[in-house]
Amino acid sequence: MATFDQYVKDQTDHNNATSDALGELATELKTLSDLVASLQNAEGTLTAGQQAVLDELDAKGKEIADKAQALANVTPPPAPTPAPPAETGPVAG
Repeated sequence: MATFDQYVKDQTDHNNATSDALGELATELKTLSDLVASLQNAEGTLTAGQQAVLDELDAKGKEIADKAQALANVTPPPAPTPAPPAETGPVAG
């Protein structure tokens, strides 16, 4: 049975790890958005370099989706189970 203090620590650690993971995903999404913007602002026909960027966008997008799915499947730590009430003997009458 987990103690309350251990649960609070585990939950805090879980929350911090989730927050860090979300921050990393946000940074990766911003990078992808910047790449898309660079392609949108390019003039002329698709160059080999732009095709490489498209390929990178595709691969990175799939990677981010996999990370997001993995994050969605993370289970927070279980709450501690309360101790059962102490048994008392028969009441004398």
